[in-house]
Amino acid sequence: MTQENFPQVDFYILPENGNQKHFACALIQKAWKQGNNIFVNTRSGSEAAALDDLLWTFNDISFLPHCLAANDNTEDSPVVIGHDDQMNSQIPDHTSIMLNLTDQMPRDTSKLKRILEIVAGSESERQQARKRYAEYRDQGHKLNNHKIESCDG
Repeated sequence: MTQENFPQVDFYILPENGNQKHFACALIQKAWKQGNNIFVNTRSGSEAAALDDLLWTFNDISFLPHCLAANDNTEDSPVVIGHDDQMNSQIPDHTSIMLNLTDQMPRDTSKLKRILEIVAGSESERQQARKRYAEYRDQGHKLNNHKIESCDG
């Protein structure tokens, strides 16, 4: 397969003390403002619910329409938050971007245009990101790195 068959993968490398959750919210908002539909893949239902709560409060001067994947109205929402256990059955057909907040590579990414990965936290989390980077590269994805100098939250 050629690179055209795989979504582009963008790695956002945060500073050691970077606020990953706040940066994720800002990244989701930026992608939405650019007209994209986003699926956010979290590790668990509780992590999805926590991100859902944070998206309501992270920016007090704007609204970011979103819902949890368990809701019935996912086809109407530009941002859907789900979790890894049920990922493939939760991604709405209109999704173009996935923000992957798990330690694993997403399974079926054939209908996506882009995958976003945030690299932050402990050395073990960074090592997991390096492993995913190598897996994406070996599969033939086009990879981009974005070093973020500051991300307060």
